[in-house]
Amino acid sequence: MTPAGVFDPFILDARGVSHVGHVREENQDDYLVDAGAGLFAVADGVGGLKDGRHASRTVIEALTGLTGFSSLMEFRDTFDAGVTRANHALRRFVRENGSALGTTLAALLIHDQALLCAWAGDSRIYRLRDRALTLLTDDHTEAADLLRQGTLTPEEARVWPRRNVITRAIGVDDAVDLEYRSGSIQSGDIYLLCSDGLTTHLSDAEILSILSGRSLDEAAEALIGATLREGASDNVTVILVGVRPASPLSERREGLDKPARGERPMREQTVQLALRKAHHGG
Repeated sequence: MTPAGVFDPFILDARGVSHVGHVREENQDDYLVDAGAGLFAVADGVGGLKDGRHASRTVIEALTGLTGFSSLMEFRDTFDAGVTRANHALRRFVRENGSALGTTLAALLIHDQALLCAWAGDSRIYRLRDRALTLLTDDHTEAADLLRQGTLTPEEARVWPRRNVITRAIGVDDAVDLEYRSGSIQSGDIYLLCSDGLTTHLSDAEILSILSGRSLDEAAEALIGATLREGASDNVTVILVGVRPASPLSERREGLDKPARGERPMREQTVQLALRKAHHGG
């Protein structure tokens, strides 16, 4: 467990784990856990492209050490500047080396009781609250786009040949194209950030079952373990962030923050599932 972050009236606990999986020779995932700053991020080097590891590492390094913000808006501005610097560095690398590279990014920013999700690609952010697992991000993939348009059914999207082709990433264009959603945290929340190496093998129902009734350390290891048992055809990375009261008298804040500067309010894609005993070890 990493050192906790204190955001009155809440404390953030976090755990991050990454594994190369059973098929890949190199782990091109990277991640950042900074509970003190309230910043958590997963970057997945784009599969099949040269230097994916360099791409994910460049983005995570650009986001490391951000701190000292007076508001979530200031936090977002500094975060955006870091992503832009990383994108410029990757575009320069492409021009100088004649290679193709890119990386997904899923980041969770927390300041006081407000949160911001920022992402590009198919790395995801989930929230577990009141026994319901909610997907807070939309995949930026060709299959997801066709699914939203009604061209593909969910069953067809799962087996579509180009289901893993992403439509947004850092380092592939001169301009950064992140999507944002804002919201608020509550005591008892658990947030999961993950690369698609997890969700390729585990359903939302399986993820919920593994998260339920475990500590963050146990749940993180159990998620990785379940993925490995399912074949782990890609690198897999998970970050778990837990929210607990700073004191027994802390009250939960309900409701969502108003979106700022083009952000969309948190869209609720909730999978309400009956809790069952986990069968994936831990």
